[in-house]
Amino acid sequence: MEVEKGCEKGKLNQDIVEGCIQKQEDLQCFQYLNSLGMSKLDKIFYSEAWESNDTQSFIYILDKAGNVKVMRGGPDKNKDEFELSGHGKLQRRNGKWHYHHSCELDFCEKFDFDIEYLDCYAGYASSYNAYVLIVTMQNSDWFEDDEDKRKLYKELAFVKLINQKPQITNGFTSTKVPPIPSQ
Repeated sequence: MEVEKGCEKGKLNQDIVEGCIQKQEDLQCFQYLNSLGMSKLDKIFYSEAWESNDTQSFIYILDKAGNVKVMRGGPDKNKDEFELSGHGKLQRRNGKWHYHHSCELDFCEKFDFDIEYLDCYAGYASSYNAYVLIVTMQNSDWFEDDEDKRKLYKELAFVKLINQKPQITNGFTSTKVPPIPSQ
């Protein structure tokens, strides 16, 4: 964790800006890590709208059942002008979490993979000039030595601008998604 833009002191006698989230239990990625540890990816992704990594090409809208609507836009469109481009699902499959979506007319890359690893970053990102939450799903650890496995590597990053929740930078990388406990 580190103090970054938006959380850093503004006055000489002030350590951190008032309202900046610092308590571990309140940090976004800490909460997600707890959900991940119990293999509850539905608590992270369901009933949320996420943006693509560039925050302007796609919006992924997940309902409470894990159904995904892929909305396509671009830098010249407002979010409410995005068009439905594809469908998918984030679901439990064979004791694992699985993500897939396909798009009509090849407007986006098709994804179909078991989620093996998750990354999370919450904090200020100068590339977005905003506080962001970035959660990346991966089908393997990309540091694999096996060249054939590396060619099969897939990842999909979901981004959320969270300017209303400035917080100390926090996150985790390449954390293994545990099997879904049998109920």
